[in-house]
Parts: sequence; C-alpha cells; structure tokens
Amino acid sequence: MTPGKVVHLLRDTRLGGVTRMIHTLVDGGALADIDQSLHAVDDPRGWCAASRGAGTIVLHDSLSWRLLPWLFLLRLRRPRARIILVEHSYCAGFEHHCVPVRGRFRSMLALSYALVDKVVAVSAAQQRWMLDARLLPARKLQVIYPHLDYSRLLRLEPPACTRRLRIGAIGRLHEQKGFDRLIHAVSALGRRDVEVLIAGDGPQIDRLKALAHGLPQVRFYGRTDDIARFMQQVDLVVVPSRYEPFGIVAAEARAAGRPILVAANDGLAEQVTPGTGWVIENDTVQALVEALDAIPARRELRAAGALARESLTGEYEVSMHRWRRLLTAP
Repeated sequence: MTPGKVVHLLRDTRLGGVTRMIHTLVDGGALADIDQSLHAVDDPRGWCAASRGAGTIVLHDSLSWRLLPWLFLLRLRRPRARIILVEHSYCAGFEHHCVPVRGRFRSMLALSYALVDKVVAVSAAQQRWMLDARLLPARKLQVIYPHLDYSRLLRLEPPACTRRLRIGAIGRLHEQKGFDRLIHAVSALGRRDVEVLIAGDGPQIDRLKALAHGLPQVRFYGRTDDIARFMQQVDLVVVPSRYEPFGIVAAEARAAGRPILVAANDGLAEQVTPGTGWVIENDTVQALVEALDAIPARRELRAAGALARESLTGEYEVSMHRWRRLLTAP
C-alpha cells in the first residue's frame, strides 16, 4: 500500500456536475502534488481491483442495498485504507420525493456510513439532515462544497440584459430538476419579453418538448459541455429542482456573473446571499410564476450578477484546502 495514493471510484461518468468536480480534484492544479487517479468502475465487483495499492479510497457512488455487500467487501479487503464517501445523491428533498419507506432507507445509509472512515456532505443543509436523521456521528462528517475551477466563467462578460429577458436552465432533463415546472410557469406567465433556454439531455426530453409545444419563448439548447458558452447567452439562471444536495449549476452561474433564482430545497438556498439572487420559498408552479414576474429591471440584474460573482470569491480555494487536509490526514 502506498500511503499517499488516492483513488477516486465512480460508476456513472454521465453525472456532469459530479464528474467535473472529481476532475477538478484529480486534474486541477490546486492538488497536483497529491497522487490521485479516477477510475470509472461500472460494476462494484471491480472496486477492490481498482483500489489496489491505495492509501485512501474516495467513493462517489449512490449507495443502495445492492451495493452494501460490495462496500463491506471493500472494507474487508482494504483494512488499512481510509475510505471516504462523498454523498452526492441523498438529501432531505430526495427522501421526501423518492423514498416510500423512510426507515428502511435510513437503515441502509446508516449501515453504509458505518463502513467508511469519513463522509463528505456537499452542503450544510445536507449535513443537518444527516445529523437530524442520526445516520452517523458528527465526528465522521465533514462539509466540503463541491466547487470547481471557475476561471473561465469568471472571465465572462456581464449579461447583455436587452429588452428581452433571457433565462437559462441547464442540467439533466430528469424529473428531479423541475424543468417541467419552469415550462408550466412560463406558459402561465404569458410574457413575450421572456425567453427560456433549456440545455441538457435526459429521460424527460420528449415530455418537456411536448409541454413546450406552442411556446415559442421556450427553446431547447441540447446537451453541452461548454458551460461558459451557454452562460454567455443568458441574463439569469433558474434552478427549480425538487431536490438538490448542492447545485453546481447555481455556483457556475454565480461565477459567470449571472444572478440565480432557485428553489428553497436542500443546498440551493445556501447559494443565495443578499443581492445575488432570489429563493422561491413556496415549492409550487404559482410561486415560480410570481418569482419570474417579479424579476427586477435589467440594470438591477447586472448588479445582482456582479454581487453573485463576488460572493463566490475564495470558495474554490476553501474547498481545495479542506480536501487537502482530508486527503493528507494521517
């Protein structure tokens, strides 16, 4: 075993925000002196082989009862390695919307967390949910926001803020992201000076396009890996997710100098500080309609975007510092 070797394990590299965050850790310059590698292992039976020789194993997968035996085997086969789990998936909102039997779900999480040395929560809201649910002791839990290298986004010009308000929404086209609510809200809003640009791909693409039929102000951008190019085309970014442990898109919008309008779910509200955006307190389509209709004048939008960018100052460095301490701890 090499004490300094860190192996990151991920099954699904299609998870855009998670994958970008891992590449920031592995390939970014901030932690270049730490021996790290990413292994895309689509079958948990390959975890042990992929982590051979690692002093620290960082898991980025969504836990389940099916994975529990393989996590136990990894713990058994790698008794001297530190195992860190980053909880990208689960939060209070996920439990509310997706979990039919809460006790069984929490038992699975508690058993899984007991097998690892440290759990990383990606927001303070997620941390509170874990502790309130008594899923693990506080000493095993650490909050590290999954910030990326935003250098390209930080160089973008401010939003144009022409007479036509350009609203951006980007992410996997999945029920979680709430894009159906956004389309319903735009339809109910009935304003022709508002244009919505939705970027991404996913299982809801056909349903969302059907919902947008007859709404010329809603356009689909398609899948994109060029986040900066997309952000340059919009004045404001809406994140109407039903649940979101953190919300990397909101952070990217802030870095791009775009104010954000977010649902008050899980880690999203933490990203709005005074003057940088707005939180939709009531999780309904009507609340979203009212929030969109109350968006201020263009000059105020530019000022909010500047404050949003400023609010992100130093956050990437703080995250990298916390990761360094975690990965190099004895």
